[in-house]
Amino acid sequence: MMDKIRPNLTSLLRGLAVSPLFLLSVPVQAEPLVSVDELVITATGVATPAREIGASLDVITREDLERQQVVYLQDALKQLRGMHFSQEGGPGGAGFLRMRGLTRQNMVILIDGNNMADAADLNGGAEIAHILTADIERVEVIRGGNSVLYGSNAVAGVVNIITRKPSEETSVETSLALGSHRLREATAQISGRSENGRIGYRVSAQSLDVESPSDFDEENTIYIENEDYENLTLSAAIDVALTDKTTASFLARGVRASLNTDGYSDMGVALDGHFGIDTQQNLLSAALETSVSEQLNISAKYSFFGNYRDTFAEVGQTYWYDGERESVEARAAYFFNGTDYLNLGIENKTETLLQNGLSAEKQVDTQSAFALLHTQTGELSTSFGLRNDDHDKFGGQTSWRFGATYPVTDLVLLTTSAGTAYRAPSLYELFGEDAYCVDTLCGNEALLPEETDSWDVGLRVVSARFPATWEVSYFDIQTTNRIFYESTGEPLYLGKYQNDVGESRSSGTELSVDVPVSPRLQIGFVATHVNPRDANGGIQDSQPRQLYSANIGYRAADGQSHWGLTALQAKDRYRRGVLQEDYLVLGANYNTVVGENMKLEVQIDNLLDEHYRTSTLKSTPRRRLKIGLRARF
Repeated sequence: MMDKIRPNLTSLLRGLAVSPLFLLSVPVQAEPLVSVDELVITATGVATPAREIGASLDVITREDLERQQVVYLQDALKQLRGMHFSQEGGPGGAGFLRMRGLTRQNMVILIDGNNMADAADLNGGAEIAHILTADIERVEVIRGGNSVLYGSNAVAGVVNIITRKPSEETSVETSLALGSHRLREATAQISGRSENGRIGYRVSAQSLDVESPSDFDEENTIYIENEDYENLTLSAAIDVALTDKTTASFLARGVRASLNTDGYSDMGVALDGHFGIDTQQNLLSAALETSVSEQLNISAKYSFFGNYRDTFAEVGQTYWYDGERESVEARAAYFFNGTDYLNLGIENKTETLLQNGLSAEKQVDTQSAFALLHTQTGELSTSFGLRNDDHDKFGGQTSWRFGATYPVTDLVLLTTSAGTAYRAPSLYELFGEDAYCVDTLCGNEALLPEETDSWDVGLRVVSARFPATWEVSYFDIQTTNRIFYESTGEPLYLGKYQNDVGESRSSGTELSVDVPVSPRLQIGFVATHVNPRDANGGIQDSQPRQLYSANIGYRAADGQSHWGLTALQAKDRYRRGVLQEDYLVLGANYNTVVGENMKLEVQIDNLLDEHYRTSTLKSTPRRRLKIGLRARF
């Protein structure tokens, strides 16, 4: 299948992490604060100033990723307000990203505008556990319903990953890192342009190999001796200026990942056996964009994403899952003036599922059309959009969204949004079959789409007396026909997908502050309180009701060195109705210039060697040290 194309210090840190200040956060900025007015967001479909977007949002830059030495995308996302990431074991294990109490199937993950949802995913969403950061330039996170622009799944929000663009001059970047637990990591990238400047190119490679000692729940005799994870990510991008007004762009991205586990049994019996998952992901896209006039831009794009998985074991049956997504879309943006515009789009999408156990492949087509109007009236910015999705099985679904921003004062910005969204069941939720199912069938063809009403309101405050940026928001999401996996036998993982009869709800508050204590010292804090309930009022599993994170960054006077500390705490979380232990995880990083073009990087994950788990069975990795060199030419 893989061949298819397809020491008093500890006390101090603990005290910091649990202090009252810990109730506040955004990722720390080593550089001076960037004004909201200076940020431009592209996940809206048209590049729009951040202060004109009626939504709670965060931006992770390339500088953030390198300063904190982020290798896995989830390590950056889980520091943001409203976000939680849980994982079965160490790197490469099944990852579950949540936003505002909703699961990953209720959000859209994009890479350069290409939807990464996997039709064969058991949880009906995009798997981010294999996304490494070497080729990422910027990540935009927009919270709230966005089905108008992105259709099904865009209920909790959108994570828009933007890859690195070709540089204006030829450049080469390399890095090499070694660490505990047999960690080996290497990256390489070359980028540049042709002599006439019309052709830009970028080629990137990242290789990772690491072991993660782990175990099962202490109440279970089953355990894992070791996990070995390998990841090779390759990407290439080309842009061609066909004329002064027309540009063609191409993107290819491939991931080959392998997770191998010793001493694992998934059937309730401790075995000294072997289990593994091989994954291959292929993303291909081609786009054409032209400026017809100063007022009108049009674009067209073809996109293909394939996710292919093989699971194998020494004992028991082997399973494979193939999911593909193919889309063709066209968009037009008409600018009435410098601020007002109309964004129009149509799309045809085909999703395909094929796995052993299915007599034939399953396929659905969806045709979509949307319109979004953005206007500026004095200081008030508003947007209103409508979308219709015509699904093969569920027919027409109409969604709407309204957003607004208003500067109450020069330093206080009010934002609000409201709208509807829907999520069609994934192909696996409808048709999936394997050993984890009742009567060989996990899928339920009688499932109904989820329908959601949501609203939020927030304030962004820039302090005049004390340089700091504050942001607080409240959200409320009500879902009808929520799709969940219901255990119907023993072991507990045997079950079937069902609709939750009635209305489930997730509401909460998000708070953040970014404080430039001095030009060299910056502190950031985040607090999230979320209350996800099912239709019967029960607390939904796995989502912590309280999440706190903190970042401290210090830059040396000569600007050559940087120290950083991170903290993440989760409280008040349940599994199968049982309250779980809280956990607090600290990390540290350091980098310094050691040559004209070279940096030394040191990182310690899980600084206090906390033994904890974020998911159902396996614990997360223990303390890990990494030392590496990064060079640019």
